[in-house]
Amino acid sequence: MQTQRTIAITAPFGNIGQLLLARLQEAGVAVRALSRNPQNLACSPQLSKISGSIQNPADVARLLDGADTLFWATPPDFQSPDLLAWYRQAGESAASALSTSSVRRVVHLSSLGAELGSETGLIYGHRLVEEQISEAAADVMQLRCAYFMENFLTCLMSIGDEKRICRPVAAGRAFPMVATADVARIAADVLLDESWQGRQSMDVLGPQDLSLAQAVQILSEELGEQISYEQLEGSLCLEHLTNIGLGADMARLLVRSYEWIEGGTPDYAARRDPAQSWQQDFRSFVRQTFVPIFSALH
Repeated sequence: MQTQRTIAITAPFGNIGQLLLARLQEAGVAVRALSRNPQNLACSPQLSKISGSIQNPADVARLLDGADTLFWATPPDFQSPDLLAWYRQAGESAASALSTSSVRRVVHLSSLGAELGSETGLIYGHRLVEEQISEAAADVMQLRCAYFMENFLTCLMSIGDEKRICRPVAAGRAFPMVATADVARIAADVLLDESWQGRQSMDVLGPQDLSLAQAVQILSEELGEQISYEQLEGSLCLEHLTNIGLGADMARLLVRSYEWIEGGTPDYAARRDPAQSWQQDFRSFVRQTFVPIFSALH
């Protein structure tokens, strides 16, 4: 008789974590979820709630107790004075707990660009976690995800107040974008698939590359009002990000990531797998997610 699988997950309250948790429970597996506030998770006989932090190896060890698979996401500390050190510590915490656990395989939520160096800014934090986890488990899948469409939700106020979006990226610079709903679906499929082995990576690119000019045009059409796009210098973008509450190091690394995009990323589009299916393109994301949230706020 086959025993029930148990999958451990971090960041269950994130855009991806919430959807992933629901998918795993629908698939009938037992889930263990780590959070600082697990009491806010909906109760389920399939769910074990673990209180703790991904920065604490003892907490992660409790998360992994009895699990056979781990989904690891590393949500950044927006106020950390040294964010890359924070990522490194999170990776060390995961590796330490994995080394004494029965977990056979790990699916790590990473980013496009994590295969590169520190020139990628914030993305380099994912590289640091990748390295730690790859050394600690034999079967590891790095899900290297494109720019999340949900990142545009940070523009809700600037669109409502100023009818514009600003980034340190040229309006015509196209890059891959993906909806977190598609990321959660793919992550669930990989977690439930027990056939893959070894250390692997998968590009999660979304249906198409899109420029910010194209994205802003779609937002304008779906919102029914004209929105402009402005390319800001990095220093002005840094000032804007700190003014809206991001820590100085988080803002610095985020600007560096945008500057990496502006400088020209690898040709990820050439690596897009035509066999992959996508449930959301950018327009459907705007209709289904962005517009309802924007309308509720304005």
